[in-house]
Amino acid sequence: MEKKEEVKDKEEILKEKEENNKEEKDTDIKKKDNKNEQKIDLKEETIKTQEETRTEEKAEKKEEVKQEELKDQTTEDEPIKEESEKVEKIKIDTNKQEKEESSKERQEVLDKKEQNKTEIKEEINKAKQEDDSKQEDKIVNTVKAENKKTKASKQSSKKSSNKNIAKVMAVIIAVVAIAFGIYFLTLNTLKISAINEIDNIFSALKSGDEESIKQYLGTETAGEMSENLNDSNSKEMAKAMLNKLEYEIISTDVSFKECEIKLNISNKDLKKVFENYMKKVFSLAISQTFGKMSEEDFNAQLLENFKEQYESDSVETIKNEISIKLTRENGKWKINSDENKLVNAILPGYESVLEAIK
Repeated sequence: MEKKEEVKDKEEILKEKEENNKEEKDTDIKKKDNKNEQKIDLKEETIKTQEETRTEEKAEKKEEVKQEELKDQTTEDEPIKEESEKVEKIKIDTNKQEKEESSKERQEVLDKKEQNKTEIKEEINKAKQEDDSKQEDKIVNTVKAENKKTKASKQSSKKSSNKNIAKVMAVIIAVVAIAFGIYFLTLNTLKISAINEIDNIFSALKSGDEESIKQYLGTETAGEMSENLNDSNSKEMAKAMLNKLEYEIISTDVSFKECEIKLNISNKDLKKVFENYMKKVFSLAISQTFGKMSEEDFNAQLLENFKEQYESDSVETIKNEISIKLTRENGKWKINSDENKLVNAILPGYESVLEAIK
């Protein structure tokens, strides 16, 4: 507030100085105008005196002419007439000359007056311009000096305030950075835990454990697999079906309670495996009916054929892209996705095989 009042006082002082300078200018201009008017008056008086002297000379000439006329009256009539005619001619000539001279003189006087007026005006304008430029330079210099002082004071105050602001901003930035760091660290740990859960799921499935199959693929799928496969060979066949299972994580989108992971899952075509398997079943079944093969050998050869299908290059490996959703409950991730889509991605052709068996 004190600085603002000082600035206001300085502005008022400058305004007073400007008003004083204007008054001084006006007085100087008035003085110059008076001087110029006096010069014009003197010139006009000199011109008048010259005109008066000329008129007096003309009057004297006229009197001389009159006196000559009176002298000539005493002479005879003829020479009088001649002389009178001469005198009249002289009068006419003199009048013409006087008129021409007077008109020329008047024109010269008027021209001189105009020249004097223009010269005086030019001098006045020059003087005004010089005075105005000088006064403006003075005012500008004073204003600049005052502005420099005010700027210096403002800069000093700004520097001190900027230091305080910088300290506060540094604290705020540090707090925000810590908060963001904690946030991203927690998200990163959740992401890692979700990926670990996917790794655990697929490693458990590849082991062929029946409990893992029930947990991750659902009890219905596990029951169908054990029901449709031979009881003695079901576990070994389940292991063979999941032995070639591979997966690749494409992307993860994690939050505090949910996570969505995109995967590329690849495995042998189960439909093709079962087509080849059923052909082997029919051929072996014929030999068994004729008593050429025991039941144990029959089951062993079927299992061996089933495993060979998964090792064969003739059976295509199919890739499927799938999104698995996980939800976090009690600090643990659980699968919350469509079981059918997951099963068909892990066991390509499972639905068609199931329909063919039914």
